Amino acid sequence: RLRDPRTFFGSDEAEARAKDPTDQRRAMLMFTPEHIKHSLTQLPPELDKVAVGMFTNLLRRMGDQPGMDSVDQNQPIFQAIKRDPAVCDEVYTQVMKQLINNPSTISMMRGWEFFQDLVQTKLPAGELRQFVGAFLQKMATPNELASINQQFKRLQRRGTLAAVEQR
Repeated sequence: RLRDPRTFFGSDEAEARAKDPTDQRRAMLMFTPEHIKHSLTQLPPELDKVAVGMFTNLLRRMGDQPGMDSVDQNQPIFQAIKRDPAVCDEVYTQVMKQLINNPSTISMMRGWEFFQDLVQTKLPAGELRQFVGAFLQKMATPNELASINQQFKRLQRRGTLAAVEQR
C-alpha cells in the first residue's frame, strides 16, 4: 500500500505542491534527484529508515547522487529485499518512481539496468507484481521489456519449481 502523500511530504510541503490529493500522489511517485524522508509505501518505522537508505543507494546506483561504484550499490539493496518482502515492494516502487519523468538519459539507462538486475534477484508481491507488469508495458522500450519479461518469467518458474519441490 502506498503511503499517504501528506505523511510522505509533510502537511505543509504537500499543501505547497498541490491541493488535489491525486496531484500530491503523482508528485510523490515521480523522479526526484533529492533524498526522500520517508518510504513510498506504508512500512513500520524501523523499515521506513531502511527504505530511506535504499533510496539513497538507488540515487547513487542511477548516477543521480555521487557515490561508490554502481555494482557495489546493488549488494545492500539486494540483501535487504531478500530479507523482507515489504522492503522488496518498496524498492520496486522506488525504481518505478525514478523512471517516471526522469530527465537524464544516463540515469534512465542505469535505472533500467538496475530494474533488470532487480527482477533477476526477487519479484515483488502478487498485487504489486501486476502493477509492475502494467508499468513495464507502458514505460519500457520493446528491448527493455523483452529482456525484463524473460527474466521475470525465469524467476517465476524458479519460484514455482521451488514451491512444488517443498511439497
